[in-house]
Amino acid sequence: MPRGDKFTTRITTFTDPKTDRSIRKMTSWDGAHCIATYMYSQALSRDERFLFFASDRTGLLQLYRLDTASGETVQVTDVPPEPRTDISGIIAWCSVHPDLQELFYCTGQGIFAVNVATLEERLVTRPEPGRVLFAFPMASFMADGRHAIVTCRLADGHPAVCLADVRGGPLEVVHRWPDPKGALDHLLGGRRGDRLVITFAPSPDLQNKRDLPPEQRARSWQLDPATGKAEPFLVMPPGFRATHETWAPPRKDRLFHHKKTVPQWTPASVESIAGDGTDRRVHFVSPDRKLGHSCVSPDGAYLACDVQDPAGNELYLVDLRTGKSQILCWPNSSVADGTSGHVHPSFSPTGRSVVYTSDAAGKAAVFMVDIVQPP
Repeated sequence: MPRGDKFTTRITTFTDPKTDRSIRKMTSWDGAHCIATYMYSQALSRDERFLFFASDRTGLLQLYRLDTASGETVQVTDVPPEPRTDISGIIAWCSVHPDLQELFYCTGQGIFAVNVATLEERLVTRPEPGRVLFAFPMASFMADGRHAIVTCRLADGHPAVCLADVRGGPLEVVHRWPDPKGALDHLLGGRRGDRLVITFAPSPDLQNKRDLPPEQRARSWQLDPATGKAEPFLVMPPGFRATHETWAPPRKDRLFHHKKTVPQWTPASVESIAGDGTDRRVHFVSPDRKLGHSCVSPDGAYLACDVQDPAGNELYLVDLRTGKSQILCWPNSSVADGTSGHVHPSFSPTGRSVVYTSDAAGKAAVFMVDIVQPP
């Protein structure tokens, strides 16, 4: 089916049997995966009228827009087959811009922006000849929203961190990674005081190599895009590893991350540090649950955290002001695949709801749960 194809999706509501919360199943497509955005991306338009997600209903993964009131659904993209455009390709980075009325997405062909209301599409940037732009390594926006952060592989084989002006223009290389066999992932925009910074996770991941010096075991490096200088930033003590970091709204000056015990994962905690690497805080601890992915609400008041225990996993809500936690619902996703089987919660623009993915029924579907207490 081509871009612009319209049809109606039936939105259903059910009650979580363990928490009594009302949950909306936003997609009901038999035989196809429907997958929400990654946890630090925004799936909803600012007025929360439109929900964007990916599905392989046509055989190739494409983006769709769902009207949250009427169920009207429109195919947004018609991306042809290409390397890495599969179940973990195009959706690895798609996000509604925090200020512009546009959905941004990335493929190997370039970065594109789509007006959330009219679905008019424009090209933001294409890679230069000889460079390969990667859709899969998770990207984001700078903390001020003026640039998209992506990674590409240069003509000499080295991976690089790149910036693309959201208004359009050439792709700017701001850091060339020295290892041509490596890769860069989880590209995130934050702040160190008043300075804009970028964090990224290099691979191979050497966190479990206890005998290496701390700087070689860093989960995350911090990059100053103004100078191109990068240095190790997020380092766990031997016996632990960090995963799935995110800069927390509204200022994006604290990096939240998961601290997991090696090799069994538990105990696990959600912690954060300031942009200068100081002021480490512990926000949520589980002695026996495999905490997986977290996101912070737009006002910085709440944290949503999923669990990576297959087929029996809960979604927590943590009040960052009081430290109290509660279970929102039980997605019970399989955790069998990095996208269709993972919950990956993300807050709505108002912070009143959490969007997540679950394949508990066999195929992945998109759900929304409100954070207000049930009666």
